[in-house]
Amino acid sequence: MPRAGIVLNQNSRVQRDWLRAVCFTETPVEHVKLQMSTILGRKLHFQPYGLAFREEAIRNARGNPVFYVETRNSPVWDSFDKLAESDLCSSFRTFLPLVEAFGAPLFGRPYGPKEIDFRWEREWRVVGDFSFTFSDVAFGFCPMDQIARFEAMVGKQFPFVDPTEDVTLVKAKLRADPRLADLK
Repeated sequence: MPRAGIVLNQNSRVQRDWLRAVCFTETPVEHVKLQMSTILGRKLHFQPYGLAFREEAIRNARGNPVFYVETRNSPVWDSFDKLAESDLCSSFRTFLPLVEAFGAPLFGRPYGPKEIDFRWEREWRVVGDFSFTFSDVAFGFCPMDQIARFEAMVGKQFPFVDPTEDVTLVKAKLRADPRLADLK
């Protein structure tokens, strides 16, 4: 059984640095607190801090929704293997970081989940690095007792909300902010 860090296709020409990307989620505000929960199959545990970016900022940075591929779809994975081995591989380097697997784990772990499926996060990625200004940020997340401090740190250029608070209160605060009138 393969281990994490082991390359499944030893003939791959894909260079690890081609896969660098900044990841974003379109998780609705009412479900953001789920991101901080323990989720089977996820190695990371997130804290209640973050920034919600305006979609236009992500699109302007050439962000794109992730392309999800079922791990049991052998013809598709065989195509990726052939692509990774071909002389044209480098031509696809801006596409490769946008592909994500779901289904049976590619790297099996004896005590890990039998299925991995984070499609509900509706992930977007920007290949490489992502630079932004405060005007690219719609709002931020932090615990309630730190909101005033965080808003002061950014010169009150955008509001902060507590993602663990009642969603009705969070949405009311966001709707009341005139800088967010254009948000969906």
